Amino acid sequence: MIRSILKLKPRQGETRALVRYFEEENIVGSALSVPGCLAVEVQTRLPDGGDVVVTALWSSIQSYEAWLSSQDRQRSGAGMLPLLADGGESIAPARLYRVEQSGRPIDPPADPLTDPPADPEGPA
Repeated sequence: MIRSILKLKPRQGETRALVRYFEEENIVGSALSVPGCLAVEVQTRLPDGGDVVVTALWSSIQSYEAWLSSQDRQRSGAGMLPLLADGGESIAPARLYRVEQSGRPIDPPADPLTDPPADPEGPA
């Protein structure tokens, strides 16, 4: 598997606008429609926004390259240029990393804010 990491620097005060652009243009959904795209995340730096990092998990480099050459990627990349501090004529490709190890908890702990307690008597 391949992890792509794209770092974007929005213009001053434009972090929320850049995140909204991702939502309005359904960039995450477009990437996920490419065969071999397994996950996409758009992240903002804590505590106050600033840089935006886009990570994605791909089954292969070829899957990522298919996204790079897609019309959706070309269009959305060009559309976000006015929101970026360094302007430029295009969005550079992301850095790519081979996923050597991966893990996640089998049974993630319950979140007391969002997960109701289990009913000890089972379903009704």
